[in-house]
Amino acid sequence: MEIIKEQMYMNVDTGSVDNYDGWFYENEDGENVNAVDRDEVVPVVWDKETQYWVENKNMDDFKKLQLANIKPLDITLEGFGAACYDENSIDELLEALGKGVDETDCKNWGMTEAEWWKGIHNALGVKMFWLEEKKLI
Repeated sequence: MEIIKEQMYMNVDTGSVDNYDGWFYENEDGENVNAVDRDEVVPVVWDKETQYWVENKNMDDFKKLQLANIKPLDITLEGFGAACYDENSIDELLEALGKGVDETDCKNWGMTEAEWWKGIHNALGVKMFWLEEKKLI
């Protein structure tokens, strides 16, 4: 017997989670619309290890940045931040944020923990800026 897992969606502002059918509502014009179709909620999956709803790895990069609360900034990348931007995907940068300071990076780049955090955040901020410039958001 095949078990089919249903895709779930979360409103990142409220934390509410439901399947596609649970996101229908009547808009101000009296039309029946769906928050999933209007990109008002994001796809999530249940993480058995952490016991939390987490982003679906198939969601687009902009949604990942929104969930990480990264905002576009006027940033100049140098050194470690530039290397992070050039050599890592958004998934890898978000994973690094989740794991915390990499002591090997700090030693190899001769930087403090605060400089490590700044480099990762700046790389994500610039990636988001370029997504916005390319009109992908």
